[in-house]
Amino acid sequence: MNKQLLIISICLIGMIISLNSSWAAPSTFGALSPQQIGDLLKRLNQTHETKTLRSGEPIYLLKSNGARAIVSGLLCKEDGCHTIRVSSVFSVTLSDGLELLNEWNSNHRFSRAYIDSDNDVMLVADIDLDGGITDQDAQLFFEIFLDQLGDFRQALQRGVAQ
Repeated sequence: MNKQLLIISICLIGMIISLNSSWAAPSTFGALSPQQIGDLLKRLNQTHETKTLRSGEPIYLLKSNGARAIVSGLLCKEDGCHTIRVSSVFSVTLSDGLELLNEWNSNHRFSRAYIDSDNDVMLVADIDLDGGITDQDAQLFFEIFLDQLGDFRQALQRGVAQ
């Protein structure tokens, strides 16, 4: 009887281990080099072009429903960039000044809008890689930004000076 109990116990442990390995948490990644950011965009099937800055660092231009966004690394150190930034630039004059941007920032969580030093309207979102994120986290980040970018473009059309 003890042998049967031992065999059953070993089989149950084996089944539990096998189930747990199929339920394993998705792999995470932390800091990425600018080139690895491009690899991430490819893995996520994000349609993009690669451009090279004067410094030699790549940036990536996302295209979605007629909108364009720039993807770049921030807080880059020897081990890679610790933040990914997605931004869009709009060269428009707002009829209501900062009211539209303040309203956007008050009502939307994952992106922020402002007027930059060249008087262009910016929509920006950052994702921090410290502590690690998964491909699914990154995919959701890009999807949310591109959805909000479409909404922001519509809001700008209503608020642009004629």
